[in-house]
Amino acid sequence: MRGEDNLKKYSARRPRGIQVGATTYGPVNCPDERPHTTLDMTTFTWGIAGREVIAASGCGKVPILRPGLHERNRSFLKDMSHTFKYGYVTHTNQRGLYKLDLANMRYIRSIDLTPNNCVPQHIQFSALYGFVVVECWEPVTSRPMGQILLDYLTDTVVSHKLGLYGRPHVSPNSRTVVTLDRGRDGVTLVVQEVKESGLKFLFDVKTTLNISDITFYPSQTTHGYDLYASATDKEDILFLNLVSGKVEMITGVGKAMQSSLAEWDTPNRPIAASGVFGHYMVTPANEALFVVNGETRTVNCEIGGLVHPRTVVWVTMQLQ
Repeated sequence: MRGEDNLKKYSARRPRGIQVGATTYGPVNCPDERPHTTLDMTTFTWGIAGREVIAASGCGKVPILRPGLHERNRSFLKDMSHTFKYGYVTHTNQRGLYKLDLANMRYIRSIDLTPNNCVPQHIQFSALYGFVVVECWEPVTSRPMGQILLDYLTDTVVSHKLGLYGRPHVSPNSRTVVTLDRGRDGVTLVVQEVKESGLKFLFDVKTTLNISDITFYPSQTTHGYDLYASATDKEDILFLNLVSGKVEMITGVGKAMQSSLAEWDTPNRPIAASGVFGHYMVTPANEALFVVNGETRTVNCEIGGLVHPRTVVWVTMQLQ
């Protein structure tokens, strides 16, 4: 809750709060859960960032990795679709990464990226062949410094593409990396295939659509995935076939919330697919939630009466 130094725990079966756990700082992000026993949380107050771990069973707090006053840090953890033993942490303007043992919650290694002049901004994990894709910025000036590919086990730099800018996204099957490059004259989606030797360029697509968020959806024509992207300022969703490069537009999904209302580096219009066996995607508008059919690429329904919805999450329910 904004302005409160606590984390509220809710039951998925009963629509009410069941537990409140106090935190040292105001919680702003809960990037992951390890593995269903602890909750990793980023906290922030008065310009000081930290990280804490909450025990999922009893909300017992275990403070860890508290940085100093001038070390606002960022955590990079893989989602629960694959099991990874390590995550990464960065400190402000430091050209490198700290490798984090997720089981014991301790640093085990530092990765020096000074030769690449790289301050990591975003990181994505590929379970296929064990790669880590890093978006790099130059320290102080924040000028883009390309994309680095790391070996997840040895922490060595496999490649450094200086001319490839933007935030990387890895498909759920880890076979495709899509990099979102926001330029002055539009957005470029750069599609690469994950190979044993590294990343192989396939094609890129340029669009004037100001992309807010992207999601991967099971392809109707291949065994892989397609991509859908929401817009920051238009009532459109972009569809991209990640094999052929074919592009289509889905229209009539309502006006997006103003970008100024989005907080903590989140998109003003998120979009989320329902998983490998689902048929739908959801994306919030300014005062509604739209459900999109991924098979027909049409709007399925609109749920109104909402005020600035900002987050959408698909929850799997076990039927008894």
